[in-house]
Amino acid sequence: MTIETVAIFTPGDMGHAIGRVLTDNGVRVLTNLADRSPRTQELAAAAGIEDAGDDVAAVDGADVLLSILPPSSAMELANRLASALATAASKPVYVDLNAIAPSTSVEIGELIESVGVPYVDGGIIGAPSGRWPLVIMPARSASEYSASPSAWLVRLGATEMPHGPSKAKPPRPSSSCSSAPCG
Repeated sequence: MTIETVAIFTPGDMGHAIGRVLTDNGVRVLTNLADRSPRTQELAAAAGIEDAGDDVAAVDGADVLLSILPPSSAMELANRLASALATAASKPVYVDLNAIAPSTSVEIGELIESVGVPYVDGGIIGAPSGRWPLVIMPARSASEYSASPSAWLVRLGATEMPHGPSKAKPPRPSSSCSSAPCG
């Protein structure tokens, strides 16, 4: 699946950084900036993220929708976007990249899949300004959450969805972590 357009909810610190990497790699990135702070609007504009004006316009035509916001807001966003996704002509893959509990992921996945949209549970490793931002998707859907032991690694900027484990090489450890686990 070639990814040409991505909808990002929300383009705050992490969301706009991911959006910038995507736009820098030729991917069109949309969002809905209604009711967003002036700071978030500025971050989105600096990253080249387009304001679609509302949720339906942001998701309609997107190949992938990325949910990137504080984990405590993930379910609220899923409820809001389920309505938009139900009325949208196209159905992007909904990728939840928030650090949520497995039970919350299952609940969000069931909601999103109930409106005919594929769901992927995932996460992000790295800081917004890091050199090795990874998107990790341990399962293709909420129903496979505990059944899929292999993780997918996607370097930001890639424009194809993986169909199995990535062949990306992990980053080299820093000198202080080269012989023992860090932390």
